[in-house]
Formats: sequence, structure tokens, C-alpha cells
Amino acid sequence: GSQQTFALPEWITLRFVSPELVDLLVEELKVSRKELAVKLRCLNLHDYDFGELASAINARINERCRKEGSDERVARVEGLHALKSLFDSVAGDAIPKRRADLRVLVLTRNGEWKHADEMYLGDPYPGGGLMEALLGALHPEKFIASPADLDRDRDAARWEPLLRWLGAEVTP
Repeated sequence: GSQQTFALPEWITLRFVSPELVDLLVEELKVSRKELAVKLRCLNLHDYDFGELASAINARINERCRKEGSDERVARVEGLHALKSLFDSVAGDAIPKRRADLRVLVLTRNGEWKHADEMYLGDPYPGGGLMEALLGALHPEKFIASPADLDRDRDAARWEPLLRWLGAEVTP
């Protein structure tokens, strides 16, 4: 896909050092980027790659859901949209393998939140026909809800790559 800019939602409090400043520091201190990241940890600065950003978003989703009086559905749907925005900002072949410890809750057809890596995609997802035919009517609890249940972007073809990356399956 085409590369887009990723903007953090306002409920994520991460700040980034500009790439120009990083380049200047690497040059001035005569260190590698990795060595610079280690040196900057004392300032509570961390090196975030794609997987760490995805994990930070997921951790913040879970924190928001634990807050008294929070609306879990709103927090989780907003979180899925943030993860989708991050995922869509990276060109297809540059998307790293999902970290095993990244387990994201997604909405099931019967309205529960379950880990994506325990779920299947059925209709209306483009790759979901086989599982739909095998289990769709019998086990709605094993299927991720339609994108129509996730508010804004309702295009299943645009959600499928992220949901597959999060571990959802299209075959048994």
C-alpha cells in the first residue's frame, strides 16, 4: 500500500525526537543510532520501533479500559483505529512480524472482546469465505465482528491485513 503519515491519538502520551536532531547528535557524539538510544535512556527517552509503538498503543487501550467510568467499547474501537493508522502508515513489505506478546482484544460477532489471535475472519472479509462456510452459523463467538461494528472505516478489505497481522486466521 501507499505510505501515509501516522498521527498518535491524543490519549497516547509519547513524544519523539526529531530525525534531524538524532542525525546531528549521532554526528556530534560519533556514536551509532543504537548507542545514542542507550545514552538517551537517562532522559527517559526510548527507542520506539513499529512493534514497540503497537505495544504502547495496546497498553494504553488496556489502561483506558481499566479506568473507573470508562466506556470499554469506545476505548477499544478508538484503539483499533489507532493500530490501523499505524499499520497503514508502513509500506506492505516493511511491516515487521508481530511480536508474540502483542495480544489485542477485538470485538466478536456476539459482542464480546477476545484476543485477535484466537479468532477467525468470516464474511464480509475478503479471505473469510472458507471459515464462514465451515463455522460461521454455528460459532459466532469465534469470529471477529464486521467493520461496520467498528464505526468509521467500514471497508473489510482495508481491515483484513491488520486483523491477519494481529493473528486472526482465515483457515482452520
